[in-house]
Amino acid sequence: TENEKKLIQGMTDEFHGQLVDGIKRSRPSAAGDATNFDGRILTASQALKRGLVDQVADLDEAIQVAAGMGVPG
Repeated sequence: TENEKKLIQGMTDEFHGQLVDGIKRSRPSAAGDATNFDGRILTASQALKRGLVDQVADLDEAIQVAAGMGVPG
């Protein structure tokens, strides 16, 4: 229904706003490029070039990095 669509869109907009705020706080160098927040899908290498990620790795490497950071898992 239209009401359900509005509800879902409102939740999506709120989550997107929280995500954008978090990225702008943690990665100020990426905050100036509005295309970082317009919903487009990026490859890992594109995200790396934009400063949105620290490195590109496969799952095993990511687990090793997280383990080295003391992240429980």
